[in-house]
Amino acid sequence: TSIVPFICRKQMKRIKIFTLLISLSVLFGIWSCSVEDQNAQVNSAISPLYPVTLDLISKISNQTRSVDSNSTDAGLSTEWIKSWALLILDNSTKTVEKIIVRPSSNTSLIQSETSSVNLSSGAKTIFALANITASQAGISYTEGTVLSASDIASLKSLSYNSSTGNNFQINALSDSYIPMSNIVNITVSKAQQQHFDIPLSRMPSSA
Repeated sequence: TSIVPFICRKQMKRIKIFTLLISLSVLFGIWSCSVEDQNAQVNSAISPLYPVTLDLISKISNQTRSVDSNSTDAGLSTEWIKSWALLILDNSTKTVEKIIVRPSSNTSLIQSETSSVNLSSGAKTIFALANITASQAGISYTEGTVLSASDIASLKSLSYNSSTGNNFQINALSDSYIPMSNIVNITVSKAQQQHFDIPLSRMPSSA
């Protein structure tokens, strides 16, 4: 008769171990779901980025200044691009998404150049400058800055004119080349290869 209680105790022990294992499995499943939900929330908060190639092109206009009266449609070398800067505004959030500046080590004069960047999808406004820095044009925004409607209106104005107020002197002989600019609207899709032209025209003087 002493064997029966022993068998019962052994079965109860097995049942307790089995119940414990089931409980641990349920808890692990709940924890895994919680981690997945948290990761999904983090990933949804980070907008995916897509590769974009921007083709900067020197565009000559008869309505804007020229270094030489004998310049051609292609422009003289003194009318080409030596430095450039791009401010990319996300239209939906009004946030400065990206600022790209040509490396100062690149000093060659060019008629065109490409720049690769990763951007979120959606409509963008690109404020492009060449041969004049953003600070010289009166632009001081940084990446992540959210702009108001008046900020954007001011930015559009500053991206078009070269005035005596910004102390920028045009003198090709002293490496101060003709300032250029443009405002280009693009829409970034979820495609893997996207190209956009960024033509840069000579800036008319507001003086």
